[in-house]
Amino acid sequence: AAQVTGEDRKRAAQYATERRRRDTEQAFGSVDDYLKSLEMVGEVRELESPDDADMARVVQLLGKTNQFNLTTRRHTQEQVCSMLAEPGAVGLTLRLNDKFGDHGLVSVVLAVPDEQDGLRIDTWLMSCRVIGRTAEHFMLDALLTRARQAGYARVTGEYIPTKKNQLVADLYDRLGFDRTSEEGGCVVYGLALEGAAKPTTWITAGEAVRG
Repeated sequence: AAQVTGEDRKRAAQYATERRRRDTEQAFGSVDDYLKSLEMVGEVRELESPDDADMARVVQLLGKTNQFNLTTRRHTQEQVCSMLAEPGAVGLTLRLNDKFGDHGLVSVVLAVPDEQDGLRIDTWLMSCRVIGRTAEHFMLDALLTRARQAGYARVTGEYIPTKKNQLVADLYDRLGFDRTSEEGGCVVYGLALEGAAKPTTWITAGEAVRG
């Protein structure tokens, strides 16, 4: 049975707040000026166990997110927990708020070690509500930081096309990854951590990120 999360209960209020954001956007001459004015703060949290307070929302997003979803893998809670139990695995969630209100939990990254001493992004998704807010750059920066701390030299990712995720078809290209292979429509990317540029974002790190 589907679980009703706190995010569901807040949805109506979030839609009203989003209309206020869009109305405000019209007053700015550039996208950067508008994004700066939002005073966005992001909080990245580690996803570690079945008892994690964010787990229900994560599984919900895995089941329904289509547009900003690089691989569209529909993992169950059991599968997520099994993945994160693997030594060296990384699970991150992003909560975002701005001067208008709280977006809630809007992005998930699940990554596991590969066979070449790198970290492979199995799943990367984001809510449509925050597309265009540089949240993807903020989330990538957090992931690269975790990967360096864990001693990885490289991060890899995949784009598996579907009828609905063309929005992110060139995401890894835009983020500075190199294409390493392509087969059957699936494109594999890699990014060497040494010398990788810091992603540019208008989001300020909250305390959970600064650690």
